[in-house]
Amino acid sequence: MRYCLVLALALLVACQNPGAGTAAIPDSVPRNLPKKTVDLLAYPAPALSGYQFMGDGKLEVSQRRVFVYQDTGSDGARLQLAIYAIPEGWDDMAPTRLVAGHYGQVRESLIQHLLRSSNDELELLEDRLVDSAALAYPIGFAQMIQHERAAKTRYTLMLSAHQPLFVRMEHIDGNGDGLNPQQAQALMENVIAQLFGRPQPASGSNSDSNGTSTMNDSTVDTSTDAATAEASR
Repeated sequence: MRYCLVLALALLVACQNPGAGTAAIPDSVPRNLPKKTVDLLAYPAPALSGYQFMGDGKLEVSQRRVFVYQDTGSDGARLQLAIYAIPEGWDDMAPTRLVAGHYGQVRESLIQHLLRSSNDELELLEDRLVDSAALAYPIGFAQMIQHERAAKTRYTLMLSAHQPLFVRMEHIDGNGDGLNPQQAQALMENVIAQLFGRPQPASGSNSDSNGTSTMNDSTVDTSTDAATAEASR
């Protein structure tokens, strides 16, 4: 089918021509490692310009906390921010290898989910690692369009890290152009600055005041949960 050819060519180009500011995905990364215990409720919900905060919750099965936002600049677009622990044994990995290894897992999981959910074309527009002078770790950035008859949905995936967490965002836009690499980088820098740039509240102290709830994994979009769970074991 047409989407298979487009996707295969896009992935081949991405792997063979990483380009400036891009690192190749390592062939293998550690798997089946012990989970690290992190108090996810200690991190505040970032306040993001242009986004309305809709709420947050902790997903018990995949051990992550998710913040959900509505993009006020694009009708119907939403942003999902997830934080979860970097697994034990990954701490001493080089920043590029750590992010690239997990980014590859999450990106492939999202691609497979979208291919299973539609018989139409999936077009991969961007696939790269972006270095940021403001961050200790690079940003994995991918953008793809799912074409469904006359409609199209643009998915933007962003993934980075800041000890002891992975920070992942998915922007889903059914009506606009999504986020370009510069916007995605600025957004990730802002999020990490807010999550880690100021003293964190005591363990669990904000669980009631900010409306955090314990949710089932089915409450939010869990299209990339398989990769998250694999890296968190």
